[in-house]
Amino acid sequence: MNDIVFRGENNQALTNSLLVAEKFEKQHKSVIRAIENLLQDIDSECSTKLRHMFAEYTEDIPQPNGGTKTARRFAMNRDGFNL
Repeated sequence: MNDIVFRGENNQALTNSLLVAEKFEKQHKSVIRAIENLLQDIDSECSTKLRHMFAEYTEDIPQPNGGTKTARRFAMNRDGFNL
């Protein structure tokens, strides 16, 4: 599992949705959808805790034609990964 973990701010162990998808041989869009569904189905009391487990960001991916494509990712801490 060490190959899907990287260190974030304050030396916190993190991973992201793409690394999880690759490690568990899932489509990235399925992992994104599962995280989105989880975040939508929570009540307001749990919302704050869950939102600290996941952080959405975008990443520019170089394309063969010289352009770039913007891809969505979710970074997650250990609790988000376990969930």
